[in-house]
Amino acid sequence: MSLQLAVPKHVETFRQSLRLLRAPRFGTYFSATLLSNIGMWSQQVAEPWLLLSLGASSFVIGLDTFVQSAPASC
Repeated sequence: MSLQLAVPKHVETFRQSLRLLRAPRFGTYFSATLLSNIGMWSQQVAEPWLLLSLGASSFVIGLDTFVQSAPASC
């Protein structure tokens, strides 16, 4: 006698979403987007850190952070 366990709907949905990565175009898109976001996050952390280590004032660091986010809000 075999016992069938019901798979929750969210697990099945997760499996289906992972299957999308096998599609060549979506896998390429996902990988490129992930790499781009990692680079952007790294820059957003490294730039103020560099300014801080160079002895910039808090105003300059705040201005840098504002300028980094200005293109996204236009």
